Amino acid sequence: MLCSTRPASLRLGSVLLPISSVTVLIDGRILKGARSAAAVIALLISTIRATLAVNDTGIAFVKAARERAGDNCGPLAWRHEIAHPFTAARGRSGAHLLVADALLSYLQTAPDESLILHQRFIELDRGTIPPEQLAAKLARYAQLQHYKPKPAPPDAPDGPLWRAHYRTLPPVLVVLADQTPAATRTRIQRVIALHRSDPAHTRYGTPPASFVTLADLAARGPFAPIFIPAEQPDHYEDWLGNTNQHQPKGKPDVPA
Repeated sequence: MLCSTRPASLRLGSVLLPISSVTVLIDGRILKGARSAAAVIALLISTIRATLAVNDTGIAFVKAARERAGDNCGPLAWRHEIAHPFTAARGRSGAHLLVADALLSYLQTAPDESLILHQRFIELDRGTIPPEQLAAKLARYAQLQHYKPKPAPPDAPDGPLWRAHYRTLPPVLVVLADQTPAATRTRIQRVIALHRSDPAHTRYGTPPASFVTLADLAARGPFAPIFIPAEQPDHYEDWLGNTNQHQPKGKPDVPA
């Protein structure tokens, strides 16, 4: 056991703070001293684990691209914390922001050797929030599909604001990590049911979205039929919506 006569402290970056001087606000509660330091450490650990899980998601796509001739998805193919406004400002407050955990880009080579750009908003779910909150975030993605700022800025695109950034709106990929298989199945069903019962669902619909476990994604890769689409929760498909890898379904995301 190590002992020290120096007061307990918490290092934040290059700053060393005495534990007794640390006060934080966590979930509406003011915590001081050792309790606040423990809360900060727990929050940092949770953030690091979530970041690593998002990176593991990206790595699964990198490995898949390396196994498929002509495809491209490198270590810079995903960006963390992508924010977009999804509803108008109220009063003095600015527009509300929807923050995706990451945006993934993948270049696929088609049979005619043309390039197709696929993009996905990544939502990493470690089961640390109630399913109601995850369902509410899906509803915000549905709002993003339709959001037009008013008054529209001079450089605003025709139609929804997302067209200023994308040629097609990236579907949402919910990646579940650090949960048992039984827990993930139950959670997916609850989130879909809660989203469908949300009054916003009647107005905005369901965003293109699918669910997958990080364990399956890492073990089998994104081209395996391991994804559950939000609109068909009793089906499995690959990340491009194909139920048969040799017979692509639907249109590609974007010709590059």
